[in-house]
Amino acid sequence: MDSRLGWVQKQFGLSGNEVRALIRKEARILMFGLGPLQRLVGLFNKELGFSPKQMKRILLADPRVFMMEAKFIRTNYDYVHSTMRLSNSIIAKNPFILRCSHSSIRNRHEFLKKIGRAVYEGAVTDATETSNNTVNGRVEPVPMEVFLDASDAVFAQKAANTCLAIYNRFLRSN
Repeated sequence: MDSRLGWVQKQFGLSGNEVRALIRKEARILMFGLGPLQRLVGLFNKELGFSPKQMKRILLADPRVFMMEAKFIRTNYDYVHSTMRLSNSIIAKNPFILRCSHSSIRNRHEFLKKIGRAVYEGAVTDATETSNNTVNGRVEPVPMEVFLDASDAVFAQKAANTCLAIYNRFLRSN
């Protein structure tokens, strides 16, 4: 147990207080084993290009990400990074997006794209994109906190500026 704590502390550059906060937040991370943790660190660092500081931020914000299957993380990462154009720094600030259901992320993004609102705070945007939902001639970015809200009603109202019934109709038709 001590060796696992030491490895996690050293690998992520955690202070004693940060280690204690991590264990209080998700004690199961130590039971997960070093092998899977090491593989996920390799995935985040070498394959996905996250910096050590970004990995630390992910671990402290949502330790359950480091308990996920690498394949699931990779699938979500590829979608949010390539399709939604979210940078690693935005993903590190909102690591829950790596744990969300892929279909939920895809459905929400496709809905926002259909209504011209698929622009996210901090995302790399294409200057040729246009929308009816603009502020001073620009698309108003959707905050990631709103995009990731567990409630479809909150998502529909705050991200899409519409009602839940319209979002549900979209889900049924897709």
